[in-house]
Amino acid sequence: MNDKNFAMKPTIKPTIKQIFLIHLFVLFALFSCNEDPIQETQNNQEEVIAPNSSLANLMSATSSNDGSIDDILDGADCFSVNLPVTITAGDITFTINTLDDLELLEDILDELDDDDILEFLFPITITFNDFEEVVIENEEQFEEFVDACFDDDDDIIECVDFQYPISFSIYNTDFQVIDTITVDDDEELYEFLESLEDDENGVVLASLNFPVTLIYANGETIEVNNNQELEDAIIAAEDDCEDEDECDVSLEELEWYLMDCGIVAEIYNQNETVSEELYLDFDESGELIATGEPTVTEAGSWEIQETDLGYVLVIEGLETFAIANGEWLLEECDEDDENIELEFVKEADNDNFIMELYSECDDNEVDCNEETVELNLKDCVWYAELNDDFFENLEFDFTEGFNLYVYQENNVIAEGNWSVSEGENTLELYVEIDFEGLTGTWQIVECDDDRFELVRGEDILILEQDCEDDSNPFECFSSFEAEIVVCDDNNDSIETFDLTTAYANCNPEADVITYHETISDADNAVNAIASPEAYTNIANPQTIYVRVEIGEDFEVFPLYIYAEDCSDESCSEADVDAYLVECIWNVVNLNGSNDLIIYNMDFEPNSGVLVIYTDSETIDASWSTSETDDGVWLEFSNVNGANIQVITGNWLIVECSEEVLHLQKGDDNMLIERNCE
Repeated sequence: MNDKNFAMKPTIKPTIKQIFLIHLFVLFALFSCNEDPIQETQNNQEEVIAPNSSLANLMSATSSNDGSIDDILDGADCFSVNLPVTITAGDITFTINTLDDLELLEDILDELDDDDILEFLFPITITFNDFEEVVIENEEQFEEFVDACFDDDDDIIECVDFQYPISFSIYNTDFQVIDTITVDDDEELYEFLESLEDDENGVVLASLNFPVTLIYANGETIEVNNNQELEDAIIAAEDDCEDEDECDVSLEELEWYLMDCGIVAEIYNQNETVSEELYLDFDESGELIATGEPTVTEAGSWEIQETDLGYVLVIEGLETFAIANGEWLLEECDEDDENIELEFVKEADNDNFIMELYSECDDNEVDCNEETVELNLKDCVWYAELNDDFFENLEFDFTEGFNLYVYQENNVIAEGNWSVSEGENTLELYVEIDFEGLTGTWQIVECDDDRFELVRGEDILILEQDCEDDSNPFECFSSFEAEIVVCDDNNDSIETFDLTTAYANCNPEADVITYHETISDADNAVNAIASPEAYTNIANPQTIYVRVEIGEDFEVFPLYIYAEDCSDESCSEADVDAYLVECIWNVVNLNGSNDLIIYNMDFEPNSGVLVIYTDSETIDASWSTSETDDGVWLEFSNVNGANIQVITGNWLIVECSEEVLHLQKGDDNMLIERNCE
């Protein structure tokens, strides 16, 4: 083991080496006083294990602590983390009690975002290849030891083990057996081998008592009967380990490696020279695009089959590059994060061909094609900057259904659609949305995994991804008290309600929304209201329970519905005019949504001018009132602005007060409220 400057050392307990030396010293003392040896043996010098001999070093490498068994946990081969240990990843905290739990950890990590960092609950204890233990107090110390592992050159043989117990005979200088030492595990064997040469007591003469059984990584065993057989067996196992570049991948992982990036293929003929070098593009549809020299691009097909011999890559349909056709057996693979090297072999015309595939994915750059851009845009939300003007506090959500929503504080302020198209030499994003002139076709000129740069004429649009999600996914649904109020036309307390309007501005965030008449039904996801768009109440007022599912979580929110008697709530046209020209009015509810509350409405007297404004825009519109047998009507016209234009039309005032007006237009309901601050 390389020298290590440790900041702290654990309490040291007596090791097998120390116990062995004390025991051996006593035996030598007793033996020197006794003229009769304990036992006479043949002079079997060739079976003595010499310190630092080839066999001793091979046995030490085999019995060293295998730090690679928990690499998913610590990423370091030169030490392992003592279990149990508690870790956190994202918002999940769990304890690894046994090595078997590492499979569970792998499954959990697969479900988490790449940005989620694995963190230990310190202090932890680590054990090095030489079984020395060190207590780690914090993340900084831990990272120092991980970094030091890259400079560690200890030889470890991982694919063969001793079957314990094994025993050693201890000799005096006349090669007479004076004791037998039994070893029960790797640590005891490693320390025993280290004790064969001691600075104070000289060389200890010891031989292994045969037969000894070795266990290979595949479960097979071999029995050896002398030193030479043991040395040969360990060397053979070590060679097998080195020849088998670890290729522990599933069928799905192998397919993902091939499709994730472009692949460079080098095909070697029977003379072990490169006969063809190709660039291969494996598509998830099973299409294979091959490009090579001469500069020709042609299409074929591919699939991976799982056979008794292993994974077989089947390529068909290539003509110019027909050498790539056939059934290729996966022999070796070398994984490194997202990059991978694969070696396949095939037999054709009584000759063996080798095809080596190299994937060189960049951690930051993505393959800029239609599919990857679509997948990237759908992942998380995005911030935008147009011609150096940053849209502050606005989030752009490109959804699975190719809808585009612009959010401001969880409220949808604009919505449209989007698509990606790929030309011969261009990749374009088309956006159709009534917001800041973004509608049009944008050419993608740069694409990273979390950033796109697009141009349209002289305009430059920057999109940057934000996958940080510390907020409550149900925040929009819990941010206000949902209520639907309609007029009771027949004064019988029974009306038809469109329940889906209650959380209209939050619906894009949900995976599933159902409506229930009891909270028990909502909690258990049973007896959902079949037609929430046309629900007839069974009580007045009544509470409906809205079950919202996002991912694997759900919450239930109350929705209050009320059929209101509007017959006594009447105002004259003069009353309405007087109310409107006083102060500023806001749309606080439109079909259950408060999206339009950001718009301030200033009804100017006598002129019929309506000024609608926000912090960033001003709209000049018109307003007028009229009175019929049905009541007083308020008409909005010339409302030319994003989203707020939905108020255009003639509305019947069904509830009237100085502070609030309740208006109806067909099935639409709107509440406007006065603000005199």
